[in-house]
Amino acid sequence: MKRLIHILIFSCTVAMSQLIVSCGIIDIDINEDDLKLYDMCLNHDSVYVMLDDTFKLLPIFTPDTIKFKEVFFWSNNDSIAYINDETIVASAQGETYIIASSMFKGITDSCYVYVMPKWETSPGDTPYETVVYADVKINGETPDENILIGAFRGNEFRSLGVWREWKGVKYMEFRIQSDYDGSDINSRERIRFLYYDREQFKLRQFKQRIEFDGETHGTLSNLFELTIP
Repeated sequence: MKRLIHILIFSCTVAMSQLIVSCGIIDIDINEDDLKLYDMCLNHDSVYVMLDDTFKLLPIFTPDTIKFKEVFFWSNNDSIAYINDETIVASAQGETYIIASSMFKGITDSCYVYVMPKWETSPGDTPYETVVYADVKINGETPDENILIGAFRGNEFRSLGVWREWKGVKYMEFRIQSDYDGSDINSRERIRFLYYDREQFKLRQFKQRIEFDGETHGTLSNLFELTIP
C-alpha cells in the first residue's frame, strides 16, 4: 500500500563557518513497507586521514530501492575537518565527528575522524642511522602505492618507507635517524611500523619491531619481514 506523506526538508550550505539553512515541505508517494524498513548508515564508522587529505562518506540505505536518499553532513569541529561540496577536508591535527542526517525520517549516523600529521621529517643533523630493507606483506600481498608505511619511535615519526627493486624483487627501504648511537643496549629506542591506507582510511600496526642500534636490518638477499596477517 502507498500513501502520501509530507517531508520537511533542509538545504544546508557551509560558508565562512556559518550554517545557512532553508526549508520547505514536499510530498512523497512512498510504499508503507519501505517506510517501516527505512534505515541509513555511513560506510565508515571511523577514519584515519592525513592533514590536508580529503575523503567522502557514503550513506547506505535500507532498502536500497528507497527513492528519497538526500542526506546532509556537518562537522562537530570544522576547524579540524570541514565539509566542502560533500567532500570532507582534513584541515588540522586532532579528533572530531562528521555527522550525517537523512532528510527523510531524520535518521542520523556519525563517523569518528582522526586527523594525523603528515608523515614527513625535517632535514636535520642526526649523526646515526639504522637502515631496514623489508619485505612487506599485508594479508599475504605486497601493498600498492596507496599504502604508506612509516617507522616510529612511540608516536614520533622517524622514516617513510620507499619502494625499491633489486633483481626483480620489490622491497621497502627505511632510513631511520637518531641522535643516539644505540650502543647502550638498555636505552635503545624501540622502533615500530605503521601503515596508512589512503583509500580505506585505515591505520594499523605491524607486529614486528626493531631496536635502533645503528646497524642494518635485513639484506637485499635476506629481507627483514614486515607482515600483517
